[in-house]
Amino acid sequence: MKIVVLSSAFEGLRHRFLAVACFCAIMHKPSKSGKTITKIMKEGKLMPALRKNEPLWTSINPVPAQYPWLSHNETAQVCIIGGGITGAMAAYRFASAGVNTVLVTSHPLGYSGTSTACPSVRYDAGESITELAKKIGIRTAIETYHICAEALDSLEKLVEELDTDVGFARRDSLVYTDSEEEADCIYDEYLLRKQNGFDVEFINRDIASNVFSFDIAAAILSKNLAADVDPYRLTHALASKAIEKGARIYENTRITQVDNRAGESILSSDTRHTINTQTLILTTGNECGEFIKAPTPSKTGFAAVSQRLDDFAGWPGRCSISMWSKPNITISSTPDSRIFASGLDTGVIDKQGRMYGILPVRRIPERKYDELESAARYLFPQIPFAKAEYAFAGSYCETEDGLPIVGEESEYQNCYFAVCPGNNSTLYSEIAGRILLSMYEEEPLTELNAFSYDRLDRGNS
Repeated sequence: MKIVVLSSAFEGLRHRFLAVACFCAIMHKPSKSGKTITKIMKEGKLMPALRKNEPLWTSINPVPAQYPWLSHNETAQVCIIGGGITGAMAAYRFASAGVNTVLVTSHPLGYSGTSTACPSVRYDAGESITELAKKIGIRTAIETYHICAEALDSLEKLVEELDTDVGFARRDSLVYTDSEEEADCIYDEYLLRKQNGFDVEFINRDIASNVFSFDIAAAILSKNLAADVDPYRLTHALASKAIEKGARIYENTRITQVDNRAGESILSSDTRHTINTQTLILTTGNECGEFIKAPTPSKTGFAAVSQRLDDFAGWPGRCSISMWSKPNITISSTPDSRIFASGLDTGVIDKQGRMYGILPVRRIPERKYDELESAARYLFPQIPFAKAEYAFAGSYCETEDGLPIVGEESEYQNCYFAVCPGNNSTLYSEIAGRILLSMYEEEPLTELNAFSYDRLDRGNS
């Protein structure tokens, strides 16, 4: 069976009208009232574009290594398509297990989604256990939290094996609200986590006022259950180790067709050479839909990153901070001591600032950068963060519950895929790499049940 990869040349007229209608609605939407972080963000002024509108990681890091494009026909036991953190993690796992592995990517390694990824990895980056339980059942929801907590330990051990400093540092995670109406919900979630063995502390307004520089009505502090890491350096460090263990990597090579036959796949590339592989693994994020029918809708996230800082007053331990509900932003720190404010995700605007890929709306991304800056300044008034040095957007795949999907494509023989969504893609990739290898070795890990494609159906049954 052949899979031909096509690129859409244009959108339909219906989408054009929809884009214009949405644009008009957004421009006329009134701001919210109330002295909350939401109010502060909405009051952010549109300032001159002094920021560098380019991804942080590929701007501050030199390119550790460059890899050739595919200039000859290749044969491998496993071919991984995708050169982001998920692909590099899979290549490392397979090569370490002695599998003849090839990785091919249409971009330079670590570009695309990884170049805009959040530095924070945390066990609770997705939905709360309470909300997850409504979608996948309480047992699976708790299991996913334990898997993510264990994956942090596994990731820490992994980076110790690498030859490169990737900036890994353990942090606490804080989920909070400034609304008294949500305080009881957070307390119930705290009890649920505490009863299931997580090292958590409930923080009320009195406690918070003595520690944090911003208003907190209620919060859950999860101790040592988050970390900072440079995802670009990690991707290259994993690739380097995979090469050392026998893998081959080809950059700037786009797979244009997959001919899946009994027992093998033949991949055709835009360099006019092929890869013959027994097993195909797709780690291309929202581009997985080019090859298989896995639904991977795309969202755009935004980030505003400060200059390097010497002091983090009012931010104990540089814990990873997220909001209980709205606004959907995460505040974390980078290995080189910057504030990284990210979120305000949307499915309407792409990372080029176009509505539905058609209508340029530069003012909306700029407004989101201003709101992220305002949020950071509100949270940390003692930290000198006047204007972001870097501001950029990135696209990522979305799943219904915010968790990764790892599985086997039923229509094609020996074809596996991993979709690692959102701002926790680095941690999810660590989990996905181990699951993919276990499936290949026909000894699936128990984690597969929690991250399989049909978990939502099981949770609703």
